[in-house]
Amino acid sequence: MIGILRLLSVACLVLLPLLAFATARRLGLAAPACVAAAVVPLGIPQLAHVGSAVSNDSLLIGLMSLLTVALTFVATGDLSKRTALYVGLVTALALFTKAFALAAIPWILVAYGVALWRTRSRLAVGGAIVAGATSALGGWWYVVNVFRYGSVQSEQTVQRNYHEAPADFTPSLSAYLHHFGSYVSQRFWGEFGYLEIPLPSAFTTSATVVLLALLTLGAVSVRPLLAGLALLAPLVGIAAIMLAGTYGLYKKYAIYPGLQGRYLFPALAAISVLVGVGVFLVTQRFAPLVALVLAGGAQLYGSGYELDKFWGGSLRAVAAWSWYPGFLVYVLCAVLVAGVVAALGLMVREVPA
Repeated sequence: MIGILRLLSVACLVLLPLLAFATARRLGLAAPACVAAAVVPLGIPQLAHVGSAVSNDSLLIGLMSLLTVALTFVATGDLSKRTALYVGLVTALALFTKAFALAAIPWILVAYGVALWRTRSRLAVGGAIVAGATSALGGWWYVVNVFRYGSVQSEQTVQRNYHEAPADFTPSLSAYLHHFGSYVSQRFWGEFGYLEIPLPSAFTTSATVVLLALLTLGAVSVRPLLAGLALLAPLVGIAAIMLAGTYGLYKKYAIYPGLQGRYLFPALAAISVLVGVGVFLVTQRFAPLVALVLAGGAQLYGSGYELDKFWGGSLRAVAAWSWYPGFLVYVLCAVLVAGVVAALGLMVREVPA
């Protein structure tokens, strides 16, 4: 049963590269940028780890990725009632899945605000109302929490496991922000298992710097500019929720809870588009090939590190503990290698002379 539920998590993520590609196409980006955007999610080892576990993370990532495409349509002029209803329903499902979906509410307002600015059409206001009202179908959970616990999210788990900070504790915003940046960066790329196997900080820090540089370059270069900047909304929103929630717990309990890089993954489709643009601006027609080499290298390094630490570097050990017939481990690895080789060959062939 656990194995089947893990495959369900995989199914929730399987369209993520295609949804990033569809978002990039809607923005009218060049073909190499669109393909590069589709490749970006493949380069995050922690996504493969979290995306094969039994949790609500995969469902939220999948729903927010669908929402990324829909709100990009809105920001670029699609003000139909059907799209507004779709946005509202997907948001309602996301809200019922996990609290970080609350970041979708201001994102909807941003997307329809961009559409209103660009089109000057009252349909944008109507669409925002329809989408907002429909999304409320998934918001009753938070209303119940407010009445029951006095807050959007209960602190009961923390209260059961930690004591309040001692009287002489003095919260330090700089110390908190240092831990926030360090932990989130580390766990975005890979801190496997129950956080007991982290990737080396040299790798995670370098990868974060490169990702942020490409993200910034892409965000200021996408046209239409406002539609491109709207893709930053889920990342900013989720980060704000993390900051507000965890800083309050830090001040109250003198701990650093909830600083998980995986919490940013619902914004990954949007992040991938902007990073894909950044890669394209730097490498032009070679963007898909460069993206695949970088992503493949990062995934190979992360997966190899995980294999070594958990399984002693032995596929035979993985096969022995597999819930399905062990020979499938070797078959899946062979298919994966063949797929990567085929993708590399295809991208080399597609590079114009």
